[in-house]
Amino acid sequence: MRKLTIVSGAALFLISLTMGCQTKPSAEELFTQAKKYQENQDFAKAVDVYQQIIKFYPYGEQTDEAQFMIGFIYANHLEDTVKAHEAYTRFLEKYSTQTDSGMIASAKWELANLGRNINDIQMLKSFAAGSNTTSDTLGAKTTEQ
Repeated sequence: MRKLTIVSGAALFLISLTMGCQTKPSAEELFTQAKKYQENQDFAKAVDVYQQIIKFYPYGEQTDEAQFMIGFIYANHLEDTVKAHEAYTRFLEKYSTQTDSGMIASAKWELANLGRNINDIQMLKSFAAGSNTTSDTLGAKTTEQ
């Protein structure tokens, strides 16, 4: 009887050990998955995966970008300005000292223009009206006729 208890206990230990050792995807794999969801316009799933990156890899190299992308998706695709504001604010609070300055400027611009119609943003109107040049796919500027 004692041998059966020891064997049963050892078996349960091994089963729980193998179940607990399941590996989670890397941050890079999750980021790739989130981008694919975005490309397929499955924005809710993309947000979920970006949130997984933040949860599982809070100090990872792509965590700041994941937080930014959550705000971007809420603002520009799901049109939820409240959640976009929360996500961008969290991005600026947590990552502004360690992230790309372009993302910081973009997050600040998005916050300042949340909920506004893109056609009503004066800066964009001025830019569009004052520019008669476009860049082709190779980056060379051409003048419109």
